[in-house]
Amino acid sequence: GIESRPSAQQVTIIPMREGRLYLNVTASVETGNGSMSTVTAIPIQVGDAPRTLEENGVLQKDAEGNSIRVLPADES
Repeated sequence: GIESRPSAQQVTIIPMREGRLYLNVTASVETGNGSMSTVTAIPIQVGDAPRTLEENGVLQKDAEGNSIRVLPADES
């Protein structure tokens, strides 16, 4: 069978600015039933700069007038 054991990675982050930054992490594992993946963003606060809300995508209205945020898609 497939053994389960923890895996660790050490990373060094060199920030280019102060503020709230994110380390995006993707983890994949092969199991007896196939592969599984997960993605997470780890927030990192650098310096004394205030946290700012970073908006992604474009705010638009749908056909019913509801506000929606359109984000770019990336197929892999």
